[in-house]
Amino acid sequence: MRTDYHRISYRRRGYDGSSVAAGPGSIRRDAADAAALMDALGIDRAHIVGLSFSAAIALEMAVLAPGRVRSLTLIEPPPLQVPRAAEFRSANARLLARRRADGVEAARGKFLTLLMGPQWRTRMRPIGPDRWRRWSGTPEHVLQR
Repeated sequence: MRTDYHRISYRRRGYDGSSVAAGPGSIRRDAADAAALMDALGIDRAHIVGLSFSAAIALEMAVLAPGRVRSLTLIEPPPLQVPRAAEFRSANARLLARRRADGVEAARGKFLTLLMGPQWRTRMRPIGPDRWRRWSGTPEHVLQR
């Protein structure tokens, strides 16, 4: 990376060690939070990168404050505004219900089975136990990475 750039990792409210969220979250609120972070750090414009759900937040930020976004990189954004969005939301609702009923491990297993197939445990072993522990901390952590 060039030395005149700085990487800033934004953590959504209630995720990965950030402050607790009051009430239900929203993509719009998360985008406004990211813009507020830029304000607090004195950043007028930035190259914005979003992975998975964070891509939806980055896209919303570009819509809400286009002058703040120098460039936009979206990696595997969730299909929230496409014809299959209802199917995507339904699958997420089932995963949340599974987490409530059977716990985090059961929901994580179901998510990874949907994502990678029934042999996901065998396929994940090569990444090593230390990295696996960090990566699989919580379902939110899995979804953000």
